[in-house]
Order: sequence, then structure tokens, then C-alpha cells
Amino acid sequence: MRDEVILSIKELSGGYLIRHDETQKYIDAVNNINLTIEENQIVGIAGESGCGKSTLLRMIYGYIKSPLVISKGQIILKKKNREIVDLLKYSEEKRKNEIWWKEMSWIPQNSMNVLNPTIKIKDHFMEILKHHLKRSGEEADKLITEYLSAMGLSKDVLKAFPHQLSGGMRQRIVIALALLANPQIILADEPTTALDVVMQRGILQLLMEYQRTTKNTIIIVTHDLGIHSMLSDQVIIIYAGKIVEVGSAEVIFENPAHPYTAALLESLPRLENKNLREGIYGAPPDLSNPPTGCRFHPRCPKAISICGQQEPYQILLEKEHSVACWLYAER
Repeated sequence: MRDEVILSIKELSGGYLIRHDETQKYIDAVNNINLTIEENQIVGIAGESGCGKSTLLRMIYGYIKSPLVISKGQIILKKKNREIVDLLKYSEEKRKNEIWWKEMSWIPQNSMNVLNPTIKIKDHFMEILKHHLKRSGEEADKLITEYLSAMGLSKDVLKAFPHQLSGGMRQRIVIALALLANPQIILADEPTTALDVVMQRGILQLLMEYQRTTKNTIIIVTHDLGIHSMLSDQVIIIYAGKIVEVGSAEVIFENPAHPYTAALLESLPRLENKNLREGIYGAPPDLSNPPTGCRFHPRCPKAISICGQQEPYQILLEKEHSVACWLYAER
């Protein structure tokens, strides 16, 4: 039995409007994204740095600050009460009051930049509990203790300022804050960046255990394919602002269809193979002036003439596995 779709992204496009002196330039970060996200999943978004992964997450969450702009699209959310809404029609104030924390939370890249350095950890928790969950007193203290325990932290951290904690502890605090209202969707943007390998594994196991317990959906962005192989049920591969392949983690890692996906996997080190790994030829395109046709074609070892002329469409190869590549099209 399939789980219900709780998030649908339709023809979403946007980017960065950069102004310099008297001129302005548009950086096309996310282009015509179409996605359906089901409940009770961990969905991974992968690709090289600068491909649009974090920008897509920011758009979904609705944290749209200049120079980021959305040019078109829909982000359809099925709320906990089963009401269906288009988040792009919400003001930021309405998102803060109705969506953020309760329906959808965001775990950002750098925990130190998120936590207010002038207030203690307990005050961060109390701000969310008072303003978003309307809880205080003993009820609030009990809830805070429960979440700290789930993150492997003692109550003593509540008395500390952010700079007095290690990077791993701060990241656990940020995760606990994001999960506090039991949102049905958690957006995790490189949640283990700058942490050592042991701490990374601990953070990832926490997220996996949380998802198994709550049956909520986690959408995780990372360029680390090893994390996706460990964590994700579904993997979305993005190149230069475009989705090039979508499939289960098993299919993506064992039978990649798009030449870009195959090249990403080929660059990974393997214990049984001591040979020097090859990187991907060339560099990502300038997204202020992207190439015509398939954006990967200037770097693609399998490119054919149509690749530089026409943009490929998503082709369904098998159930829940699709690829945007002319090699699989009937021409």
C-alpha cells in the first residue's frame, strides 16, 4: 500500500537576482522542478556543490530573502488536518504562524549561525514552546527534557550558551528544536557538515530512529552519496538546477541511468578498488547563461547531437524510476 503524497512541487523555478552597479544578473538556480514526496520516507537530494540543492530546500520552506526570488511554480502541502494548501500563496508571517515548526521544520547547515549567541540554550527551547506551541511551566520543562534525552544530551546544556558547546552538541540542539513540535516534514540541509565521522554517524542514526518512530518525512540535502546510501529511501539527483534522475536508493546506486549519476558514483572510493578514482570532466555551467539542451551535455561522455539542441524530458524507465536523458527517449 502506497503512502499518501504530502508534498507536491510543480514547475518550480527561481534563482538569485544579483545587482552590481547599474546592471543586474539572474542566476538560474532551480529550473522547472516537478516532484511528489510521500509521507513516511527519507528522501535524499544529491548533486555537486552549487547545483541548487540548498536553494530548493529554502524555497520549499519559504525562507525567501533577497537576492533569492521565485519566478513560478506551486508547492502544494497536505497539512496534518488534511487541508491542501499552496505554500507560495502564503505570506512569510502566515508561514511562521501556521507552517513553520508545526507542519514543517528546517535543520540548516551551520548550527552556530542559527543559535542566538546571546541567550542560553533553554531560552531557545522556551521561545518555540511559548510562541508556537503555547506551552510553559512544568509541561514545557518535561517536553524539553524528553527531547534532550532523545538527542543524548543532559539537562545541563540548558544552562550553557551556544559557544560553550561542541559542534556536535550544538547540532543535536538544533535537531531537537526542529523536532519539538513533531512536524510532518523535516528539511535537513547538510546536517552533518563540519562534524567528524563518528559524530556524523550519531546524528544520522538519530534522524533514522526519529523517522522510524514518528513515520514523518525527512528531506535531506547532502553531496555525500555515502549518506544517501545509508539513509535515503528515494534519491533525487540534481544537476545545474535540473532534476536528472529520480529513483529508489537501491536503483540509483545499483543501476544508475543518467550519465551524470553514473559519473558521481564512479568518483566514489571503494575499499576493494585501490585505483585512483576519476572525477567528472569539466566544470558545472555558468547558470547566468546555461547551455541549451541538456545542461550536462558539454561534460557528458555519451552526448549525441540532440543533447545540445533540445532539453530532455523525464522518461519513466520503471516504477518510480525516471531519468531526463535523450539516450532513453524514442526519437
